[in-house]
Amino acid sequence: MKNVLKIGVLAMALGLFVAACNSGTKSSSNADTTETAAPAAAPATTAPDSGAAAAPDTANAATPDTTKAK
Repeated sequence: MKNVLKIGVLAMALGLFVAACNSGTKSSSNADTTETAAPAAAPATTAPDSGAAAAPDTANAATPDTTKAK
């Protein structure tokens, strides 16, 4: 009797697995498969501020050593 339950549970799990794997979206045969590329956008340019100084770049600034060396 235990084997019948094991086979039933295995069959249900296998059916659920197959149903989940086959539920992905599929393209229809009537779909247009050609891809159109969007035109590249021109880079955004801003007018330089004549009165303000540029902020310093601190991305690569040296950081102090915080290790405790004896």
